[in-house]
Amino acid sequence: MQFSCTKKVVDKLKGIRSVAKEKWDAGFYNWYIDLVRIERKTYFLYTHSTTLFSFFVKAGPKTTLKSMETSFFEKMKEVVLQEIGANAAYVELLMAERASFEYGLTNSRAIL
Repeated sequence: MQFSCTKKVVDKLKGIRSVAKEKWDAGFYNWYIDLVRIERKTYFLYTHSTTLFSFFVKAGPKTTLKSMETSFFEKMKEVVLQEIGANAAYVELLMAERASFEYGLTNSRAIL
């Protein structure tokens, strides 16, 4: 899984996750992440680079940022099951394929 992060996200993850200066092309396993404030609460906006499927995950304190991948998968599973109606076993299988995570810089702010 590749996460292309904006500058705001990179600053939030400083000291918690290492972010490569590499920029990836759009692909099935590439997600863009932006930091959004809504009613004085901070959220990560995840946007799939190919389909532009998007959802929000609350960005909590640094202790919760350490389990960022887990909260991403939990929320993605919830949204996919609720909005698309996919089979839960299929979603689990799809998520288990790419267990490694890479963080890099975004190459397209137009999507966000």
